Amino acid sequence: MAIVVLIIYLVPLLIVELAIIALTCLLTFAFDRNRRIVHTVSHIMSGSITYLSVLWRMKSRGMENIERGKSYIVTVNHQNMLDIPVCYSLPLHFKWVSKREVLKMPIFGWVLRLRGDIAIERGGTASTIKLFKRAKEVTSGGCSIIIFPEGTRSKSDAMGRFKDGAFIMAKECDTEILPAVIDYRYRTRNLFGRKIAVPDRITLTALPPIGLETVRTKSAEELRDMTKETMAAALERIRAGHNA
Repeated sequence: MAIVVLIIYLVPLLIVELAIIALTCLLTFAFDRNRRIVHTVSHIMSGSITYLSVLWRMKSRGMENIERGKSYIVTVNHQNMLDIPVCYSLPLHFKWVSKREVLKMPIFGWVLRLRGDIAIERGGTASTIKLFKRAKEVTSGGCSIIIFPEGTRSKSDAMGRFKDGAFIMAKECDTEILPAVIDYRYRTRNLFGRKIAVPDRITLTALPPIGLETVRTKSAEELRDMTKETMAAALERIRAGHNA
């Protein structure tokens, strides 16, 4: 039922965002091929979704760990359908890496497609080469890439198993890894005549990046395990602080 509440809240806003982004693309396509203006519009729209909501309070931390204008492979835990608008609080120009099926979704997928985000193609070596070629183009142009290393939303508060893709990409692109964690605190509200747990407080925390020397010298598997351990420990500290 909580998902239904979020859908009712998000869909009208996404429709408005889709219309504004489509118009922005039309007006700026000739001189903004990297779609930085479109990304700025996404930041503004997503800020309206997260920071101006009367349903929850949004807080960003650790933004001093981010060097403006630098490219990162950003890894974020995935718990909630709000994770995507929440990530626009990061002071970065970035592209999402999403499954091709996600980009085909009505409204939400159309927004990602208009933004020029990166689609993961199912297939063998050819599709992998194409993905990394596109990732290198993006990062070499001063743009970051955000990936949910779990691949899908976790089914509990604990983070799921991390896949290797984000860390192989960091090595291929020779780019630092920026771990970030999102934590949700829920509160029971009486909505539609029922008690429903909905987000009450959302915290986005950017952690210190994993530097190039470490990315170059560690294997993708070592980077994966290191990043997950760092993110899990940070999330545990955040939750302990909220419960104190």
